[in-house]
Formats: sequence, C-alpha cells, structure tokens
Amino acid sequence: MVAHARAQGIERFAILAPNTDYGRAMADAFRASVATHGGQLLESQFYDPLAKDHSDVVKRLAHFESRKAALNQLRRQLEAKGEKQTLAKLEKQDTLGDVDFQAVFLPDEGNRLRSLAALLPYYDIDTPKIKLLGTMQWDDPGLASEPALSGAWYAGAPPDARADFENRYRQTYGAKPPRLASLGYDAAALVAVLAQSGQISTNLLLNPMGFAGIDGIFRFLPDGTSERGLSVLEVARGAPRVLAPSPQNF
Repeated sequence: MVAHARAQGIERFAILAPNTDYGRAMADAFRASVATHGGQLLESQFYDPLAKDHSDVVKRLAHFESRKAALNQLRRQLEAKGEKQTLAKLEKQDTLGDVDFQAVFLPDEGNRLRSLAALLPYYDIDTPKIKLLGTMQWDDPGLASEPALSGAWYAGAPPDARADFENRYRQTYGAKPPRLASLGYDAAALVAVLAQSGQISTNLLLNPMGFAGIDGIFRFLPDGTSERGLSVLEVARGAPRVLAPSPQNF
C-alpha cells in the first residue's frame, strides 16, 4: 500500500493508531515501510481505544489550535487594514493553511474507524485531498457509508478469490463464512499438500516461493512470522475497487 501511494506521488505520511499492542505494531511496520520506499513520516498520534471521544488526538494531528490561531491573527491584521473583501472570504474558514502530510494511516476498524474518519474533516484535515490508508481490517462493505472513507485505500485479500470461497462455503453450510475461515481453510489445504510428500518438515514450510491461498500468496519466515501478497483496494459503494492487483509470486 505504501509502495502504491509513493507511485501516486504521495511522499509525506502520518499515523493515527490505537494505543494497543496491535496499533503500535502496525505503526512500526508502517514507519519501516515508509522509510523503505523513500517517504517521510511527519506525524504519529496514538489514542485510547476505550475513550468515548477522540477529538483531542485528532486536533493534535491536525495542528488545529495553531492553525486556528494563525487564522485569527490574519483576521485581526485584515481588520486593522480595513480589507473587508478579504475578510469576507475567510468567514467560513476555521483554520489557516493545510496540514503538511498527504496521507494518514488508520489501522482500526468498525464504528471507531468511522468515528475517527468523520473527525478528520471536522478538524480541517481535508479528506478529499488527504488520502486515508488502512489494513485488512477495512474489509467491510459498510465503511463506504462514511463520506470521509470514500476513496480511501487499504491492503486486502484479492476479492475475486475471496468471493469464490464465500460462495462455496455458503453452498456447503448455508451461511456466510466468518472472516477468519479462509485462514483455517488455507492451513488445512497446506497440510494436505505437504503431506503428499510423506512428511511435513521445517524446510517445506519455509519454502521461499510460498504458497497460494484464498487470501492470496503467503509464506512463512524463519522467525515464525508470515508474509502475504495483498491487493491495494479502494473503498467504494457496493464493492471495493482493485487499484493494484496482488502479486502472483514472491
């Protein structure tokens, strides 16, 4: 996702993440990716996920108070000079100038994500100009109902393969699969494939070429973590749009 953003000319990034193990881990991964792809991380703000109101942290991210103070100072200067026409043009503004970053990474989900996204334009982070970026947690068709998230980008599983899996699951069990069902399916399929060799060894599991799964290609690393080849998707009504297809190999 960061590589895609950089290819579209986005250079300056910010992070708005929950102050949890997950939020900090995602922020660290994002920070490393921005550095790898030659971008700049200008802001990092963390919020209490249990708080009812996140206005203060969004205001800090937006530098809202300093930009508001700059606008008030300009208004006073214009009033002193009697420049009424210029003052009239500023009547509907709450702040002066734009934020320095071009994109905000929001690794959250559900109602909290919708609430945070709505606060950004409220505190003068212009979401049509500032691109919002997310994770696989954004794999939620309901997000398109929040105007601030329309057109946002996130890294996700290839939608066609996922749709085929969901259809087969529904035909078999009569219900939509839980989001994590594909991981169980991939794990069982992987064991079945490796068992054909007569044994399941560490070397086979650590095949650098990886494996094909419902949620795209994946491979295991020696440190116990995994890598996935994901698509870059855009939040849109009806269904997400694929902006960059998932890789077919590592």
